[in-house]
Amino acid sequence: MQKSAFSLFGLEPDLALDLVALERVHRAMSAALHPDAAGANAAFRLPRAQQLAQLNAAYKQLKDPVSRAEAVLAERGALLGDGNEPSPSPDLLMEVLEAREALSEARRAKDVSACEAMLCTARQLHARTMEAMGAALAVGDLELAVRTLGELRYHARLEKDALDTVALLEDEGL
Repeated sequence: MQKSAFSLFGLEPDLALDLVALERVHRAMSAALHPDAAGANAAFRLPRAQQLAQLNAAYKQLKDPVSRAEAVLAERGALLGDGNEPSPSPDLLMEVLEAREALSEARRAKDVSACEAMLCTARQLHARTMEAMGAALAVGDLELAVRTLGELRYHARLEKDALDTVALLEDEGL
C-alpha cells in the first residue's frame, strides 16, 4: 500500500504546513534516497530511484495548496472527482468571470498596476477560501469543505493567471 504524501514526511494531514520546513525535510530525504547514495550496487539504485520519485511527487502535492487540500479531504474520507463534487454556485462563477474579464482588459491595456491589483485580489480570495476550508474541516463538515475546495480551485487558477500576466507584462518591460 502506498503511503500518503503526509505520512511520507511524517506529518498529520493539515492544510497549514510550514513550507520552509517541508522543503528542508524534502532536501534531506532526497539526498539520502538519491540513487547515487547507494553506491555502485544496481540492486539498490532502482528501489531508491522509485522511492525518490514517490517522495518528489508527495512534495509537489503538499507544496500546492489545492493538491494539499485534496489530500486532506481524501485522508478524511471525502469522495472527490467523478461527479462527487457539487457544481459551483452561480455567484462564484460570476465573481470569477468578472475577475477574469478585468484581468484580460488590464492585460490588453498593458496596465501592470491593474494586473498587480488583480493579483492582490486573487491572493486575498485564495487566502479567504483556505481559511473557510480550514474552518469547515475544524468542525468536521466535509460537505462544506468539498464545496469550498471547488472555490479554492477557481481562486487558485485566477491567482496563477494574474501572476502569469504580471510576469508577462514585466518581461515585456512595461
